Amino acid sequence: MVCLVGDGSFLFGVPSSSQWVARRYRTPALTVIYNNRGWKPPKMSALAVHPKGAAAEADDFNVSFAPAADLPGVALASPRRSRSRLAAGYRGRPGVLPRFLVMCTRSGPRSRSGAGR
Repeated sequence: MVCLVGDGSFLFGVPSSSQWVARRYRTPALTVIYNNRGWKPPKMSALAVHPKGAAAEADDFNVSFAPAADLPGVALASPRRSRSRLAAGYRGRPGVLPRFLVMCTRSGPRSRSGAGR
């Protein structure tokens, strides 16, 4: 199972549930988190309803994750802690991601969580 998810969806999507299911059914899982340090859906909703509203004019939608969430820490809290540690520390540079994904998929049928910046 491969999950490509933004940081907002990851934080608000109860990631522990999917990690538990992967452990329960011994399903190989790889989670890649695109971390833009914000949550875009509320911004897009506000712009759709009020494209010239106060938030749009000020370019301030109050959707920033500052201070940054500890996404690798969330990954390390998974039940497969000893095997997740390798991938959870990844803080990506774009050129490294392809090698990182190959490494995770060749590491065997274990759960993986990766948190990129």
